Amino acid sequence: MSPTLLAAGAAMGLLAVVELVRQRRLREEFSWLWLLAFAALLAVALAPGARARLNAWLPSQGDAGPLLLVAVAFLLALSLDLSIKMSRFATRQKNLAQEIALLRRRLDEVEPEEGRGRDRDA
Repeated sequence: MSPTLLAAGAAMGLLAVVELVRQRRLREEFSWLWLLAFAALLAVALAPGARARLNAWLPSQGDAGPLLLVAVAFLLALSLDLSIKMSRFATRQKNLAQEIALLRRRLDEVEPEEGRGRDRDA
C-alpha cells in the first residue's frame, strides 16, 4: 500500500470522526480513541521508514504486511460503525429514561400516590 494512499485514508478517517461527533452520531467519549487511531495511522504513513519498522515488528513473511494493514483498517472501520450504533443506543436510552421520569411526574400530579398503590421501583 502506498504511503500517499494510506495518508489519504487516515486523513479521511480523521475528518469522518470529527464530522460524526459534530453530527452527534458518535459520542465524544468514544471519539478520542478513533482520533488517536487515525492519527497514528497518519503518522505511520507520513514518517519515512515507519512502515518498514512496522513491517519488521509484524510477524509476517514477504508481502503479507500490507495485507495485514488493510485487514486492520477494515476492522477499524467495522469497529467505528459499531461505536456509532452504540452511541445512538446510549442516546436513545437516556432520552427514554428522561421521558419516563417526566411521565411519572405528570402521573403523580394527576393521581396522588396514596390512592394508587403502585410500586415505584418496578
